[in-house]
Amino acid sequence: MPPKKASGGKADSKAKTKAAEDKTFGLKNKNKSAKVAKYVAQVKQAAANAGNPKTLKAAEEARNSRIGKKEEEARKKAELAELFKPVQTQKVPFGKIKFRL
Repeated sequence: MPPKKASGGKADSKAKTKAAEDKTFGLKNKNKSAKVAKYVAQVKQAAANAGNPKTLKAAEEARNSRIGKKEEEARKKAELAELFKPVQTQKVPFGKIKFRL
């Protein structure tokens, strides 16, 4: 049986920083633009939290606390009703439409 991989460590942190650098590659003068600096910070934070089950669970709980289960179900039902509502058709009596050839 092969040995188990150790979680964490230097290799894992290097991979996270490498991923953040790859995503921000090519952005010149990163710190001069506020939008770019904000984007770079967001990418670095996302790379640091990638794969961390505690942060994923905390984010999902925060989202669920804002929107209750009943409210979410009601929103889904309303959306489905809007998508699948019946199409109204107009019936034209015979002889009202004249075709010219």
